[in-house]
Amino acid sequence: MDNPILKIIPIISLVAFVALHCGTKWSRYPIGIVIGLILSAIGDSCLVYIRDPSYFVKGIIAFLCAQLVYTVTFGFRRFKPYILICCIIVGSSIYFYIFPQLKTETVYLIAIYDVLLFLMTWRALSRVHLEKPGSILCGLGAISFIISDLTLGLVITEHIPPNEFIIMATYYAAQFGIAMSVIDLYTDEESEWVDLENPSFKMKRP
Repeated sequence: MDNPILKIIPIISLVAFVALHCGTKWSRYPIGIVIGLILSAIGDSCLVYIRDPSYFVKGIIAFLCAQLVYTVTFGFRRFKPYILICCIIVGSSIYFYIFPQLKTETVYLIAIYDVLLFLMTWRALSRVHLEKPGSILCGLGAISFIISDLTLGLVITEHIPPNEFIIMATYYAAQFGIAMSVIDLYTDEESEWVDLENPSFKMKRP
């Protein structure tokens, strides 16, 4: 997709959804999701010009910041070491498979991004609860993020031919899943907002 405005419309739509869902009552969690989405939109705009090394680096930095914000937003209340071990194994395998084809000036930047991507995935999967549909969508979104970035990496290093449909479809699915995690903040039974990482924080919905 060559038009940066068209490319970020789905992400801006998700920002609008979160804003409408929260109304006038916000907690740390939805604020973090919105910041992550906005940073992702900035990264999207930069990667439209992916053939320009400077824009590629700016795009990676924007997404790197987005992954960091998502990670902090998801929190560290549930450690789940077995999920962490799986993420380390998969993340390391992917990086060292693609590593030999990476350009020198981006090797370390992409290494940092890889770490943060799988750190975010670990935290998203650690939050999954079968009774919380938003947490399930968030976990699936994190996995979709990996599929999207892996496909992009394989295309850049010429392991596979270009496939923008898979890259963008999985990317938008990833952001959709992460944004939809805010639906768990509201419980119809109690008619109040609940921050999942800080259960003591509750506000009446407007």
